[in-house]
Amino acid sequence: MDECYVYLNYAGKCVSAARLLAKEHIVILGSLSKTYAMTGWRAALPWPPSRGCHLSKLQSQSTSNATSFVQKAAIAAWPLAGLRSRFRAEFIDLRDYMLSKIAPSPT
Repeated sequence: MDECYVYLNYAGKCVSAARLLAKEHIVILGSLSKTYAMTGWRAALPWPPSRGCHLSKLQSQSTSNATSFVQKAAIAAWPLAGLRSRFRAEFIDLRDYMLSKIAPSPT
């Protein structure tokens, strides 16, 4: 499951698609690129971590690794999890502003 938007939704409730599937058959990849506004910087975290070793074997044979500066930025961003609600609130404000601008005028 690619859950890069799990923390950035307008309802404010984190919903994992993993709840709908048999947990023993899934691996969740959480992206830092959306949650911490690092768009384009590819780094993913597998859950459960115990399956990460299997994913790294697959990844090493099929694609290249995240660049070293992205890996360092991901480590630096991880402790900022408390900012997620602020990011979400700002996105909601932006959405509401844009909706107010495109809404039809009352007649």
